[in-house]
Amino acid sequence: MKKPTSEIYHLVHQMSKSEKRYWSLFAKRHEIGAGNNYFELFQLINEEGIDSDTALKQFFSKSEKSYSFANYLPVAKQQLMGNLLKALCQFQESNSIDEKIKNLCFQAKILFEKGARKLSLAKLKKAQKLAYHYERFHLLLEAHEIKRMIISQQNFDGSSMKDLNALNKESNDCLKLIQDKNDYWFLYSRIYKLHYQKSGNRKQKDEKEILELLNGQLLKEENISLSTSSQLDYLQLNALKYFIQDNPEKAFEFNKRFLEIFDEQEQFLETQAIRYRSTLNNFLVDCVQLQYEKELKEGLKKLRALPKHKAFKNLKDTELQVFRLSNQLEFNWNIYKGNFKENHLLIDGISSKLKRYEKTMSQQSLIVFYYLIAYSCFAIGQFDDCLIWTNKIIVDQDESMLEGLHAAARNLNLITHFELGNLELLGYASENLKRYFKRRNRFFEIEKILIQGINKLINSPKPEHSSIYKKMYDAFGEIKKDPSFDYQYWVLSKLEGKTYEEVFQEKMKK
Repeated sequence: MKKPTSEIYHLVHQMSKSEKRYWSLFAKRHEIGAGNNYFELFQLINEEGIDSDTALKQFFSKSEKSYSFANYLPVAKQQLMGNLLKALCQFQESNSIDEKIKNLCFQAKILFEKGARKLSLAKLKKAQKLAYHYERFHLLLEAHEIKRMIISQQNFDGSSMKDLNALNKESNDCLKLIQDKNDYWFLYSRIYKLHYQKSGNRKQKDEKEILELLNGQLLKEENISLSTSSQLDYLQLNALKYFIQDNPEKAFEFNKRFLEIFDEQEQFLETQAIRYRSTLNNFLVDCVQLQYEKELKEGLKKLRALPKHKAFKNLKDTELQVFRLSNQLEFNWNIYKGNFKENHLLIDGISSKLKRYEKTMSQQSLIVFYYLIAYSCFAIGQFDDCLIWTNKIIVDQDESMLEGLHAAARNLNLITHFELGNLELLGYASENLKRYFKRRNRFFEIEKILIQGINKLINSPKPEHSSIYKKMYDAFGEIKKDPSFDYQYWVLSKLEGKTYEEVFQEKMKK
């Protein structure tokens, strides 16, 4: 017996608003009699948020309405999948540059088969012009193949040796451009794979290989790139190189030049919209690190305008990604400037959006938001709110990503309980946290100083607290700072009777 498939549910929930509108029109055009069972199934999946056969059957059992397709669900699912794919293919034909080029090639082939050679070649010429304009070199080869077929079937009549040589050279040049593009892609994928694997799994030979790749010939000279697409690869790779090397000034330069090319040649937005959005985000991260306020504000304005741009309208998650990136950037900017109260003003609006997006946003992105909000609440003394948001991270079971943020959230949770005076809880909580870190082989100096310090504080009379804080301050000063939380600033806030935000702002002025 075949296992029930869930692909149809995933496909429905991955469709953009534009695709769903087109599908509704498509289904109505193909309506038979009283209606289409597969369209009714689509509406159920879409409107009720159903994601499996089990969930659908549970809905049927509770519903007062009867559905005719409930008894032959596999057939209805198959019909829906087939018709959805037909509709999406038609939708892509009118909205995708690649599909337009393929369609022109297909039309050229049909016209030639029907004896309209001149018109066929005109269609091919138009396809080639589009392919060159958008640098879709793989589709140029398809056009060349049809042209060779036309020439061969005409027994080379009307094609001179000069024409044949030109076609051969054009195809070979195209293959070189594809090879060049592939070389950059392969280099990028190797660097990315080696750098972003879990740090605990990365070995010394991997670090050596990353260094060799970063110093390779492809990253040394921009003019060896054979096309604009490869030039973009060159710029993106160098931006990644300097990001890895913790050089935001150089990363900023390469990301800026990358974005300028898109401004100069807007056609690339139509085929590389996601790549543009990703690089714009990286550029804005550089602005935050370098404290380039003017560029950051201009970039955020550009980022938030993307959902209205035609190149992004058909991307399903544009609104979600723009919300995520722009608000995380704004939060981080306020943190860099010590304006935690500004972040606090944003929390209500962001938390309501998070409820809306919690099923579609990645867990990693949610955790970043939870931590930024928790940190901002802590900084201005909103400790109860801080606990709510750190607890959201602590209950998350998947710690394979963002290990450092999981650790920072647990540390912040412990500190917050201390600030609230939950003394009865702290003894157990600190020991539990110690076991947690030891089990994961990440009981580092920060955790040791923090847990030992808090244990001393809760077991010592108040007159001794000042000396304990001073020792903690000195100990934190001897180790590498944690970018997620400044433990020295917290200790100083206790010594000086100030909020974390006040200490942060005073240090920023100096």
